[in-house]
Amino acid sequence: MVRCEKFASRRGNFNSDPVVRRNERRPCPRYIGLPRRSKNEPIDHRAYDGRIRFVILDRIGIVDRINNRRSWSQMRTLTGRGSDGAEKNKGYISHRQCTFQRDDELMSERANNNCATVAMIRHIYVHIPFCARICPYCAFYKDLLDRSETARFCEAILRDLDQQCAAFAIMPRSIYFGGGTPTALSTPQVEFLLGGFGQRLDLSALEEWTVEANPGSVSARKAASLRKLGVNRISLGVQSWDEDLLKLLGREHNAPQAEKSFQILRGAGFSNINVDLMFGLPGQTIEQWRVTLQKTIALQPEHISAYCLTYEEDTEFFLRQSRGEFRQDADIDAEFFETTMSILEDAGYEHYEISNYAHPGFSSRHNRAYWSGDDYLGIGPSAFSTVGMRRWQNLADYRAYADQVLSGQSPIGSRENLTKEMKRAERISLSLRTCEGVPAGLLTDRSKAIEEFIGLELLRQSNGHFMLTQKGKSLADSVAEALV
Repeated sequence: MVRCEKFASRRGNFNSDPVVRRNERRPCPRYIGLPRRSKNEPIDHRAYDGRIRFVILDRIGIVDRINNRRSWSQMRTLTGRGSDGAEKNKGYISHRQCTFQRDDELMSERANNNCATVAMIRHIYVHIPFCARICPYCAFYKDLLDRSETARFCEAILRDLDQQCAAFAIMPRSIYFGGGTPTALSTPQVEFLLGGFGQRLDLSALEEWTVEANPGSVSARKAASLRKLGVNRISLGVQSWDEDLLKLLGREHNAPQAEKSFQILRGAGFSNINVDLMFGLPGQTIEQWRVTLQKTIALQPEHISAYCLTYEEDTEFFLRQSRGEFRQDADIDAEFFETTMSILEDAGYEHYEISNYAHPGFSSRHNRAYWSGDDYLGIGPSAFSTVGMRRWQNLADYRAYADQVLSGQSPIGSRENLTKEMKRAERISLSLRTCEGVPAGLLTDRSKAIEEFIGLELLRQSNGHFMLTQKGKSLADSVAEALV
């Protein structure tokens, strides 16, 4: 699975995951974290889709969670290996107190959303959970690729989209396919799925269509099909250019394959490519990280996502850390982060979000929608949706998800009603991660804290917003905790 920008399914200070990857994956240690891209450059549902987690981890190693402080529990999916992982996900229901409940009635959740009172849906996240190999650090919902199940799964995705179109007015500006590994599907299945989206949706306003890809599953034919069907952005899960670190991460590709995949994508006409990287890995040195950054810059991708490794529960890495095999050092992670900022900004990349860097005009539109608090729909197993003051998550089991959808039933596994305070806290925490910062109007009751942070040169004010300084980015978690 691509680590990704996916914020929606997306954690700590240096992380980001896209929900909101999740849905485009999420943040990493030492920074306010959301749920990947992907795996991701996406919010995360990664991201990420609506997997919004606010992890507070400061330099002295004290961990706290904003959501726990407010009796919220982390929204995330759990998984194991292969079919066993799907079985474990089967019974998953979020622990958010008094807000989630099982929804087994026919499309009851969507039927309750009156299109006349809901604004046009502009953003869609699609979760493809299949992976050729399960990476030992990944906590996103995924399962080993089973070719006998993928055709039925693709049909279920399109049937789910039909149900969404019947319940909401949809004209997307961004679409994000995360996972898992969307490119693990065969080329005919990719064409069937993406072609189905083109047939069912009005894409006249579409600005960005991202698909996450692993270097081990990129071919010239598949890349050409993606481009022909309207995909205009790829998030490539390279993670590292160091062979030993790639083996440690359990990646199926090597460095030459990753570079070849990048060139295949360029040859197919993609002029907007994100490269996903990870730092803070066990045994990784600052020099190795410098080499990885310089190698990536030499390829001239339009976007780079750089995430700090997070030890997630229910992963092999978490178990190894708990046994003392791996350890995390906040000061070293901070050095990695500062090195990243220095090298990428010197190379002309704008640091527009804690874990994301882009050339001017190439920031992720999909992730920006998550960070701005826009409504979005999640399609696929474990995907989150947020519309107005309602949030729900689909079943985190692709077989059960397909059974429900294909039988005309709702695939929703849990739901919650958001409060204004929850929305405000999410907006502050997410906005603080971006270069635009937090609108001053959201912080009128935090004037004393703001004054102190400005005095400490952690915050600055500009154009009616408060944003982190260069110094403040390394302490984003602590700042966010005080402001939420």
